[in-house]
Amino acid sequence: MDPSKRTLKPPIKISILEKPSEDVSYCWKACQLFSYVIVVISGIATSMAIGNIQRMFHDECVLYSNLTVTKVVNGSEIHLLPADQHWGSRDKCNYCQFLPVASVICAGIWGTLFVMCGRGGNSSRNLPQPWRIVPPAIVFNFVFVVLSCVSVVLTFEGFSVFCSSLESSLNISR
Repeated sequence: MDPSKRTLKPPIKISILEKPSEDVSYCWKACQLFSYVIVVISGIATSMAIGNIQRMFHDECVLYSNLTVTKVVNGSEIHLLPADQHWGSRDKCNYCQFLPVASVICAGIWGTLFVMCGRGGNSSRNLPQPWRIVPPAIVFNFVFVVLSCVSVVLTFEGFSVFCSSLESSLNISR
């Protein structure tokens, strides 16, 4: 093409137009709030479970621990051998126990913001331009999903190592 025959095109302008609030589905808000409720329930359950297990072992970290136990003669009691106790890292236990607590707090805050924002649209009565909360929520939720996945992997692997040490010490096979 001949360079002298090129025509300049005007720049493209993009603008965001808000729909009337009657045209915005309740589905997006309901799905978001449902996911926050699930985060609250699972976060409380996870934190309480890890805390209760730690309390049973006198606040020692059972994740990635390697213990040697022995059965008493009648077979109903199990005792830890003090010389062969290698407890897991306190930092890993704290991360796996308290990240769900942070998730519960954040889910409560974001859930409240989503309830306050209404379903959106240009005639929303609650907060003006509620769509502005969506990009920060997406970024924040993505970061917490990554952190939560790390916590799940650490918890699962830590309990696997712990259970394996008990199985080998008690001669239990699956």
